[in-house]
Amino acid sequence: MSYIFSTAGDVGDLWYSLPTMRQLSDDKAFDLVLFPADYVREAFTQAKYENVLPLLERQPYIRNVYFEDKPRGCNIDIWRQKRYNRGLNLCDNVASCLRVKHWERGKPWIHNVQPVDCDIIVHRSPRYHSTTFPWAKIFKLYNDRILVIGAESEYHELRTSFSAKNYIKTENYYQAAQLLAGCKLFIGNQSSPRACAEGLAIPVWVEQATPQNTHFARNDAYYDIRDFGRITEILK
Repeated sequence: MSYIFSTAGDVGDLWYSLPTMRQLSDDKAFDLVLFPADYVREAFTQAKYENVLPLLERQPYIRNVYFEDKPRGCNIDIWRQKRYNRGLNLCDNVASCLRVKHWERGKPWIHNVQPVDCDIIVHRSPRYHSTTFPWAKIFKLYNDRILVIGAESEYHELRTSFSAKNYIKTENYYQAAQLLAGCKLFIGNQSSPRACAEGLAIPVWVEQATPQNTHFARNDAYYDIRDFGRITEILK
């Protein structure tokens, strides 16, 4: 049996949907269709497709990846039409809608990434900000060790607000995943790099806002300002 799944994204939702696709296909290789739609915040384009392709095509459970005008096969985005459960993270919401098990905590679902050794990776998207997350203290203590990824505008905001020093522009999500796979800790908020970090099951410290849809209860995943002591131990 040949399995085909489709999704319009966003990119973070794409990463969080992969565990459900794997279960629906019984972990057999499937085709993945990415398509543009007006019900997502940032619709897929050819450029966006090419950005995610290098990471997707390295996944052993994905046979082919296509960019097309319309969905084919099972449109995973059906989860968006159901009642959103604010008590679940995005990954579990997708799984519950498609009636498969919630993915095992701490089990990676993004594979075949060659790590690039680095120290602390930071990414902060414009949404999902908390007034209590200790960004100022983080940059005061670790600025020389932090490498910011993401859009240049996101880096400039961190530089303006917290005097961030170091930035690297990645050409695609595979290059970002390499840095995430090789770092000691990822610090960030709800975003596509955060979703990728969870797929890699690396240590994370997450700035949460409302809704808290990126919470995964597992070892090495921290969400509280009171976790600063544990973070200090990780970064020794």
